[in-house]
This record gives sequence, C-alpha cells and structure tokens, in this order.
Amino acid sequence: MKPDSQTAGRYQNLIAIIAVAVLIVFITACSSRQGYEALQGMEQSRCAHGPANQYRECLDRQQMSYEEYQAKANEQEDAKP
Repeated sequence: MKPDSQTAGRYQNLIAIIAVAVLIVFITACSSRQGYEALQGMEQSRCAHGPANQYRECLDRQQMSYEEYQAKANEQEDAKP
C-alpha cells in the first residue's frame, strides 16, 4: 500500500523538523566532524526513503569524506575577496 501525497508530505515535514533539531544540537554540542558525519548519515537515510531508481545516485552524492569537505570549504573561504 502506497501512502498518499498528504501523508508523504507530513513525513517529509517531520524529517525536516528532526533534521533541523539534530543540526542545532550538533552545532552547539559536537565537533564539526561529528556534525558532518551525522548529517551525512541522515542524508543517506533519506536516500533509502526516496525512489528506488534514484537510490544509487543519491548515495553517490553523499560520498565526500570530511577531509574532502573541509578542503573544499577552505578553498571557498580562501577564494572570498
């Protein structure tokens, strides 16, 4: 049985609220690495709840390591005027 669009919308809103709450906790209480890894895990979980035909593509977008993420963020920071 497939959920209707209203139920799916509520589920997505609930996930968004939980994600924001977790993000706030990690920003205030944990290191950047732990926060990044927690958010990455949440995104991977979200991939599992998406369309099956997009699962692999969704996971591929979540493969950046914390070190790669940090290097990219530093590059962007250095590029600012």
